[in-house]
Amino acid sequence: MPERREFAHQQDMTRDLLVDNLASRSTTVLMAPPAREDLLRRVRNIAPADAFELPWVCDTWRAKMPEASKLRG
Repeated sequence: MPERREFAHQQDMTRDLLVDNLASRSTTVLMAPPAREDLLRRVRNIAPADAFELPWVCDTWRAKMPEASKLRG
């Protein structure tokens, strides 16, 4: 039976790091340039001016493979 676990952590962040992080994501890179620049501008405008912690959650799954002898039936 698969097992699922979540691990919460925080990353020290600044406004510039947040915008750079978002700009590096494939969904952002693939946007049309005007839309991408608008998104990054809006994020820069709402991000805190001072350093902050950005919360993350890592969602993990683990499963054991059945033994080969059991697969053959």
